[in-house]
Amino acid sequence: MDPGVAFGTGGSGFMRLNFGSPRAVIVDALGRIEQALSQR
Repeated sequence: MDPGVAFGTGGSGFMRLNFGSPRAVIVDALGRIEQALSQR
């Protein structure tokens, strides 16, 4: 995790997660997270 401000002033107050993974794995993971949150 990195402070968002390291990537520009608009990132102040946020944290940035960097993932070293193939795009397809990240897309799949985000889809699963979206699905889980929509069922709440």
